[in-house]
Amino acid sequence: MGDVTTFTLWGLIKSGGWIMGIIIFTSFLALALIIRFFLLLRGKNLRDEVLERNLMELAKEKNIREINYLCSRSSYLFARVISYALSREEEKERVMEEEGRRLVTFLQQNIRYLADIGVIAPMLGLLGTVVGMIQAFQVVAFETGVAKPVMLAAGISKALVTTAAGLLVGIPAMAFYFYFRGKITQIIPHWERLGEKIIQEWEGR
Repeated sequence: MGDVTTFTLWGLIKSGGWIMGIIIFTSFLALALIIRFFLLLRGKNLRDEVLERNLMELAKEKNIREINYLCSRSSYLFARVISYALSREEEKERVMEEEGRRLVTFLQQNIRYLADIGVIAPMLGLLGTVVGMIQAFQVVAFETGVAKPVMLAAGISKALVTTAAGLLVGIPAMAFYFYFRGKITQIIPHWERLGEKIIQEWEGR
């Protein structure tokens, strides 16, 4: 009769060894990143129609003081780009484009951490499986007069736990990475059009 504790959650975690500890750490890290990006890329942080209309009107009046005030109080991500670009003395359209690219690059680089976890976690799981299988075969090789197939099956089943855990972390991490990347990709054209319109209103075109 096998050790029944192996089939409890804690027993499975313990059977994965130290590699399981790293995988669990990556799971908490992935969860923290997912929550952070949900908060960062939510509704009015990506698109605020009321603020956008107000900024268009203020740009027409060249009221940079009020623009800076509204942008500083808003969580709208592109507001900072607008405020910075209109506050500069040099060519505002070029500054708007450069700052817009910096913002998009910043967001894309941040969500890349989820993709990294999505790749690393399954690889850690595979490493745990390989290490576990090596250990299982070593035990069988040095044991005599016992049911070796039973011991081997038990050892391999424990080793496979880390692969399953790695996939359970990696698959959601990659899924949320693609989800957040899609949100960023979808908002870029809107920000580009908004930037062009505000510059046109500022310059009276």
